[in-house]
Amino acid sequence: MNTLALKQAQKNYDSFDELKLAQKRLELARTDYDLGIISRGEYISATEECIEIIHSRSNSYKKP
Repeated sequence: MNTLALKQAQKNYDSFDELKLAQKRLELARTDYDLGIISRGEYISATEECIEIIHSRSNSYKKP
């Protein structure tokens, strides 16, 4: 594999990893909110951040 392909593969892996971490964080925020560990404001903030990451990373896998 050439250098450009390796860089692209690493970029895709990093995007995928970030996407999965955001999904897990979103699930955890919901659980924490349901259990009363975090406030509604904290839940909304975490949700907005995660959705933004998920949306941006999901688009990076779509074909033009």
